[in-house]
Amino acid sequence: MCGILGAYRCNIEPERFGKCLDLLSHRGPDGFGIWTSDDNICQLGHRRLAIIDLSDRSKQPMTIGSRYTIVFNGEIYNYLELKEELKKKGYCFKSSGDAEVVLISYIEWGKECLQRFNGMWALAIYDSLSKEIFLSRDRFGVKPLFYSYNEEGFIFSSEMKSLIPLIGKKSINKNLIRNRLLINKYEATEQCLINEIYRFPAGSYAIISDGKVLPKKFWKTLDNLVEVPKSYNEQCELFRELFFDSCRLRMRSDVKIGTALSGGLDSSATICSTVYLINQSNEFKGANVGSVVARMENTMLDETYYADIVADYLGIKNIYADIDPNEGLKKLPDMLFGFEEVYYTSPIPMVQTYETLRENGILVTLDGHGADELWGGYIEDIMYSCLDTRIFGSDWKDIMTTYEDMDVLNAQKQNEVYKYIKFLAKNAVKILLGVNNDKKYDPTDKNLKKMGHFDRTLYNDFHNTILPTLLRNYDRYSMLNGVEICMPFMDYRLVKYAFSLGWKSKFNGNASKSIIRDSLGDIMPKEIINRKSKIGFNTPIVEWMKGPWRDFVQDTIESTEFCNSDLVNPRIVRRMVANVINNDSATYKEAERAWSKLMPFLWKKYFYERAIKI
Repeated sequence: MCGILGAYRCNIEPERFGKCLDLLSHRGPDGFGIWTSDDNICQLGHRRLAIIDLSDRSKQPMTIGSRYTIVFNGEIYNYLELKEELKKKGYCFKSSGDAEVVLISYIEWGKECLQRFNGMWALAIYDSLSKEIFLSRDRFGVKPLFYSYNEEGFIFSSEMKSLIPLIGKKSINKNLIRNRLLINKYEATEQCLINEIYRFPAGSYAIISDGKVLPKKFWKTLDNLVEVPKSYNEQCELFRELFFDSCRLRMRSDVKIGTALSGGLDSSATICSTVYLINQSNEFKGANVGSVVARMENTMLDETYYADIVADYLGIKNIYADIDPNEGLKKLPDMLFGFEEVYYTSPIPMVQTYETLRENGILVTLDGHGADELWGGYIEDIMYSCLDTRIFGSDWKDIMTTYEDMDVLNAQKQNEVYKYIKFLAKNAVKILLGVNNDKKYDPTDKNLKKMGHFDRTLYNDFHNTILPTLLRNYDRYSMLNGVEICMPFMDYRLVKYAFSLGWKSKFNGNASKSIIRDSLGDIMPKEIINRKSKIGFNTPIVEWMKGPWRDFVQDTIESTEFCNSDLVNPRIVRRMVANVINNDSATYKEAERAWSKLMPFLWKKYFYERAIKI
């Protein structure tokens, strides 16, 4: 929602500090503020994206009394309930926003306030009496927080680019950036692509008094599991109740809200629930929600057909973001500078989608992120449920059928025996041996050991690999356009509920994410409820590399700069690219691998070399 920057015991000259803060202007186009403590020990900066209380009363940095000052990036969705509780304790409020609630909550409850927050945040509070900084990041790391040390003290920020000018020696983490197998694995660690910058861990806090950062966990999902209803119908009822309340809290906004709608189950469930609540509750009387759909015509990734079904069902009109590869290519250097990281695909479709949202006045979206990792939405994970049931039992048929139905490339319907044999032949080693190096878990964790193979896989996806990476990506895609993403599936109450349920509740019958389908089926179009194929929101990289991007890619890999790069193997990358652009049967995976091998070079050229010149 905003961008924050801070320095502790550094004494950075104001002009330089302000210049670094301005590098976060895309995160907060609505306001700018810098505060320096009387003793010059602490400097705090804030770029504001105004979502709740648009007045200057919620301007940051915000000081209460003469002791506590806060910079806060994020949103606390239950701030009204906390505010009422604090009023009963005698506190008075000057604003109608959530930042003041966060600071007063800290004054009243100290670090225990974190357990009371339902939201996403990265925050810093300076105590002028103790001369300490309190840092914290939300339970699941939705909001980013980086830190480093310069020659004098400690610095932190929402993005790496604003820290780089304040660091003396800088170096690239070559072991990390060269290894494409680590792309999905480093976001949940402290490692960054810059050796001298560290990532503050999710679900943690730290009190800094001498420049040293020693984060402590305040949240671990497995320590917060709950008792769940025994019957599946009751489980669905509880899911529906929790999901509706999660949407309700995230619909609190003083600006227009909307959805990045794909037509898949998760985004459809979110917008259908949002419209349902608007129609059913006086709390949102007169509100409306906008939907933006990424249109990629003549590609396998275009899902406008399904998105239109949802819009027609709800009686709303979709806004289309026509994804333009040529326009995207012109802006690619700026996009990669804003993105800061490496990934399997380009950011263009996603950035253009949130750009369209902003152009249509939609500054807050309720999107479906987190559902796949909580409820089992990835085809690669389905096979692990086989390890949780009897071999060749009746559940295996459902598992196999779901696996095949989710594979959008499997257009030819085969007889059941053939499909069964094909499924077993394709996955027998992984299923029977239960071996998957990407799904490792801590064997000393008793709660995790109690989980089945499928749920352990989801736990790892959610906390360690896929989701942390996607949360980071979508923070960048949206913040590049000054748009805030809220994620109803990521409500901590739903997260602990999901990991308290067994695999059968997520995979009941022969459909993935069955509890979502069965809980919300009466408010969603049947075509979406019954849809089992999964495409995902990505770049149509095969079509682009063969067509509008062909010259760009070829010119890049033939350049002298590329040949001299110390981050790629030019010969291998050229071969991989040629295999895509010259091969009529090139697959999406082959193009994805080629792009990810090219990305380290593009990252250095468009991000690192630009950042170190600031």
